[in-house]
Amino acid sequence: MRAPDKAKILVLLHAHDSPDPRLHALAEAVERMPVVSTPRQGSLAQVEKAFRTLWLRLVHSRRFAPLLITLFIGSTLVSTLVLAFGAVHVGALFASSLNKGFVQLALLVSTALSDLLIVVGVVFLRSSLLRAYHWLKRAILISILLTQVFCSTRNNWGRLTSWLSVSSYW
Repeated sequence: MRAPDKAKILVLLHAHDSPDPRLHALAEAVERMPVVSTPRQGSLAQVEKAFRTLWLRLVHSRRFAPLLITLFIGSTLVSTLVLAFGAVHVGALFASSLNKGFVQLALLVSTALSDLLIVVGVVFLRSSLLRAYHWLKRAILISILLTQVFCSTRNNWGRLTSWLSVSSYW
């Protein structure tokens, strides 16, 4: 057992002050356990620890919420731009086969709906974080359950990559 872990366990066991003899026996057993030196970490473990520390600092930073809002707004703007360029070619939608046109139209509508829900969620961020969270959650669910289904009919590789990117938000 490592020394910091042993110290934490002993603090918790002694802080309880229970008359239960099993806790006293457990505390004595932990005190008798030898302390093992921590093995030297490899370079990959050090990189992982550095990224984990950076991530925790970012999450607990005051800038995290604005960064997250910016990410959602940027994602919405990019998908809206893609939507706008797709809407320019609406004539080509109906000129193609009915199935292909329906899939592209459904993809367009579900993306627009998801974008609208993201915008509503961002608007609610100032007044109620819980309501904003629920709207953003709805947007992600629409994206997963509708948009990704229609996206998967277009190409299989796009289905996998876009599903993984959306699922990482979840």
